[in-house]
Amino acid sequence: MFNALSEAERDAITVIAFIGTFFIALGIGRFLKRRAGVRLGLLFRLFCLTLAFYAALAVYGVHAPWRNHVGAAVILLSTAFAVALVNRYVWDLYFEKKRETPIPHFLREIVGGIIFLVVLLFVLSYGYHAQAQLNGLLAGSGVVAIIVGFAGQNLFAGVIGGISIQITISTIQPKSMRCGFASGSSIRTDQIA
Repeated sequence: MFNALSEAERDAITVIAFIGTFFIALGIGRFLKRRAGVRLGLLFRLFCLTLAFYAALAVYGVHAPWRNHVGAAVILLSTAFAVALVNRYVWDLYFEKKRETPIPHFLREIVGGIIFLVVLLFVLSYGYHAQAQLNGLLAGSGVVAIIVGFAGQNLFAGVIGGISIQITISTIQPKSMRCGFASGSSIRTDQIA
């Protein structure tokens, strides 16, 4: 990139690019964590480090074949940042605070996994040119999903039916019932202590 510069100047610019990119990305993360309450963890720090390394490679002008792998790692690690933003702004602020609707943790994990899977397929398809292998993999997994869906249909119907019975029973108003007394008297269920 810098052909007119000496080797020492080029090295210094590369080190400055690495350190600057790392601390700028880390500063943005700290700002989001302190001001907006976005939960960022170890994967975000690893993302910052990988991004800084990729920026240093680009500034230094390295055109090695493994540079594409570092770029793929940056894109895959950025999904942790995107999932943290979705968790904070969509689930926490929009649904739980604004609409006052609690969101199950399982749903958050499923959406995060789907985001990661989409980004992974994108990286494999465009970064590694694996369209032919991905088409076969997606077709095979689609067939398996259809088979599992039909097989689990009765199971899910039974589970949902049992849950609805339990909800219905717990909401029924107290009524009279026979307790098995010899005189044939009845007693209300709300009188049983």
